[in-house]
Amino acid sequence: MRRSLIWTAAVLVCGITTTHCNVRPMERVDEPPSEEALRIPEDSVTLYRDNYGVPHVFANTDEAAFYALGYAQAEDRLEDIYRNVRMTLGRTAEVEGPGAVEQDFLMRLWRVGEVSEQYWDADASEEVRGLADAFIAGVEAYAEAHPGAAEEWALPLEPWHPLAVARLLTMELVFHHSVMPKLALLDVDAMATASSRSEAPPGAVGSNQWAVAPERAAHGGALLLADVHLPWEPLSRFYEARVRGETLHLNGFFVPGAPLPAYGHNRDVGFAVTVGGPETADVYVLTPDPDDAAAYLFDGQSRTYEQETFSIEAAGLGAMEMTAWRSHHGPLLTDPTVETPVAVASLYFDAVQQMDQALAMARAEDVDELLDAVGMLQLAPLNFMAASTDGTIAYARTGLTPVRPEGYDWTAPVSGDTSATMWESAHPLDDLVQLRDPAQGYFQNNNTSPEYMMEDSSLLPGDYPEYIYGAIGERDNPRSRRAREVLHGTPNMTVDDALRLATDVFDLHAPPWLDALDTAIRRTGDEHMEDGEFMEGAELVLGWDGAYRPDSVGALPFRIWRERAGQFMDVEAIMAGDPLSQNNMLVLLDAFDDALAITRDRYGSMDAPWGDAFKLARGDQEAPASGASYGAPPHDTVTLLTTWFDENPPGSGCFTGSGGAVGPMLMVFHEDGVESYTAQPWGQSNDPDSPHYFDQARELFSVGELRPTAFTLEALEEAGIASETALALP
Repeated sequence: MRRSLIWTAAVLVCGITTTHCNVRPMERVDEPPSEEALRIPEDSVTLYRDNYGVPHVFANTDEAAFYALGYAQAEDRLEDIYRNVRMTLGRTAEVEGPGAVEQDFLMRLWRVGEVSEQYWDADASEEVRGLADAFIAGVEAYAEAHPGAAEEWALPLEPWHPLAVARLLTMELVFHHSVMPKLALLDVDAMATASSRSEAPPGAVGSNQWAVAPERAAHGGALLLADVHLPWEPLSRFYEARVRGETLHLNGFFVPGAPLPAYGHNRDVGFAVTVGGPETADVYVLTPDPDDAAAYLFDGQSRTYEQETFSIEAAGLGAMEMTAWRSHHGPLLTDPTVETPVAVASLYFDAVQQMDQALAMARAEDVDELLDAVGMLQLAPLNFMAASTDGTIAYARTGLTPVRPEGYDWTAPVSGDTSATMWESAHPLDDLVQLRDPAQGYFQNNNTSPEYMMEDSSLLPGDYPEYIYGAIGERDNPRSRRAREVLHGTPNMTVDDALRLATDVFDLHAPPWLDALDTAIRRTGDEHMEDGEFMEGAELVLGWDGAYRPDSVGALPFRIWRERAGQFMDVEAIMAGDPLSQNNMLVLLDAFDDALAITRDRYGSMDAPWGDAFKLARGDQEAPASGASYGAPPHDTVTLLTTWFDENPPGSGCFTGSGGAVGPMLMVFHEDGVESYTAQPWGQSNDPDSPHYFDQARELFSVGELRPTAFTLEALEEAGIASETALALP
């Protein structure tokens, strides 16, 4: 499945600490330290690591801070950095073999690296170049100081590579959101449909975000959650860090190989992103020229495709010559000789200022400045949510969106043989869906249409052009409904409440199913009520509170029962709370009896806890998991704290996490700064011998806890410093 989230900027924190449920305590330090307190010589930078191995960088200049960040990323995730660069350049098959050829071809077809390098050499600003130079120098410094740390297949790094990684993530999200749903409407074997690199489940590009205004928060400031859901793979398993330079104060999660966070906060503002946005790409159906197989018709005239041949090396196979075809709309995703050639057009093919926008966002001091930076529209189509220390909360449905001619359905493929369907220009941010400080005092967008962001939403589809509203394939979903229910029903949200919501694993579908079971037993279960084991199992399941925690008893037979019952009956009546026919009640009870037997056979007992079957696992380490994700829309269960599971081996009833939340981050805004809480699903390091390979999974993520972050040196010292390294600057 495609990865969500893209490169963006974010930013950091004044250190804060309080004690809450689901949180590890730390003492707050309100004032940032003086330069003297930082104790940093002019020619060095200090890299601290906390008790979870998370790097905290303190430097006198931004360049020095980025140098240390590069060094820290390399220390923890060097192989991932090199893998991501190879992927971006379309050179993965050289290492992984023929299975990566299609992916490499698409990277070349999209010109991800080529356009990045061209922009870098000709137009990138001196500041952006300097920061990227410093970051790459830090990565290389670690690799040079640790011979053998880099794989033999590692490519030489270039300062423009972080931009290329940013462009790759941008294009992937554009294709996921605006191209794939349109291709699905065509009966064509489009190349993009074969470009998936992950076996993540349907809907595996997601995320949670919500914000609460000060008037609905007990502490009198804004609250903001950023919770990105992606496959746990090198590109999309983000890297946690805190970075303090001269002007940049960053706290968040970074793409390995990139020097700015994907989400987070600074001392004044923070932001969150989820998949969604306006339609930023179009699928054009071309008309082949009947007289020339290498041409197509446009306004009645023949146009010749551009051709480019790539030589793609694949381990074990050698070099393969592959031809790319391009129309004036954009690259073809089919061979031009097919009956229905398909081309994709997007302004993002030429968008190259992702790092410029990220840097401007990182320096924002309030929401207005943040939105000014967002208005550059270089980042992928996203639901963008922000909050600040002055209490403002804001939402914008962003993306580089062309102005389309009227009279066409731009949510579907359109004809590419006429100038009548050509774009006119790009919409500014002011044209796009936005909302600031809503009357409801909260909003959420967990990958839903804006009409479902809060009760009585004012953001209605009829008020915008359909392609700007951009809700192709989107719907209300369990995560959205649960967040809206809690946010609307909590008029005085405490930090405790916010932490509970951020880690919520309650199943909205549990109450109607449990009611149906109870009713079926009372009305038609005479025979089953005489079975002691059946009634013991019913007592376990009916006594379950509907939350998927590691120690939850009754959750396992409940899931098996739901899936089994769904094979034999229409469950609409259950979900709607309608009365069931006697036949359906009997089906439910028989399915429940089967579920109890399956639970006993697979797990040894009907009262086996959830965590016996659902695990977090990495290498030879494992921990029981929280949360659930199963079933098919519209009756699927996906809890707010999300983990996607693979059954290994199939049919075994043993599940391990393969994706979901990469690092939930709750931000709490005060007049004098920001406190934040976070956790990772595995750990900071890729080294199996490191104590931070799996520590957060075992101690935090498994049980749904978030820990506080620290930014100032005093706050970090209070929390505990595990190591301190002075890095000499080159």
